[in-house]
This record gives sequence, C-alpha cells and structure tokens, in this order.
Amino acid sequence: MKNNNREEEGLYISFSEVTKLLKVKPYILLYWEKKIPQLRPYRIANRKFYKKNQVNLLFKVKELLDEGYSLEGIKKILKKESLKTSTYKVSLERELKKINRNDFKRTQRYLPKIIIYTVFFFLSYSIFKFSILIKLDLIIIFILTNFNFVLI
Repeated sequence: MKNNNREEEGLYISFSEVTKLLKVKPYILLYWEKKIPQLRPYRIANRKFYKKNQVNLLFKVKELLDEGYSLEGIKKILKKESLKTSTYKVSLERELKKINRNDFKRTQRYLPKIIIYTVFFFLSYSIFKFSILIKLDLIIIFILTNFNFVLI
C-alpha cells in the first residue's frame, strides 16, 4: 500500500510540496528565501529541496507573519535564537570534552581493575551456573532413587 504522507518519506521535501504544506504561493516562498538567510534550500538536479528542520522554520516564519511580525522582525528573532543555540552548543561541546577527557583518564586508571572484575564475574557466574546444574542433577538422582520412580 502506498504511503500518501510525503512529508515523512525522505530526507528532503521538494519546493512544490513545501508550498502546498504551507498553503502559500511559490513567489511568496521565494521572497522569504531572499529576506531570511536561514532559508536556503538545497539544489539537487536543478530542483529546490528543503530539509525537515527548514520546513519547521518555514512554519515558524508563517506563524510569526500571521501574528503580525514583519520579515525584518522575524529575521532578528531567528538570529537571536540561532545565537542562543550556537552559544549553548559551544558550551555544551566544551563540557562534553571535559567529561570525556575526565572519563577517559578515570577509565584508563581503573581499566586493569575493570578487566579483573569482569573476568572474576564471568568465572564466578560460570562456576555458579555449573554448580546449579550439578545440584539439579543431584536432586533429580535423589528423587529418583528415594521415591522409586520408574523411567519409561
């Protein structure tokens, strides 16, 4: 059965599909592309395509326009948001590098102990499992011998 929801089919959404989704004329979308630098479609085989995050951005632009913002105001809002996210992203990357560096040092320091404990756990688990099997065998033998079961 063919899936009619074209938005979820691939990585890129064509220009014409985006205009249908947004319910705007193509020339309006072209105008938005000129005014807002974050709206840069990808060109594949001389056709325009948008990624899903760009389509979400276009929906946000349309929503802000419906609320009464101008394209210049929207441009400033989007620039502020991108600065916030990029600043957050840089600080997050720094923190992750610190954590990764510390984890690597800690792991390097404890690696011999980790290996020894892992081997010990594996061996003790194997021995435990084996001893349970032996105990089960002994229990079965005890039951069979004491209760005079006849095996068919």
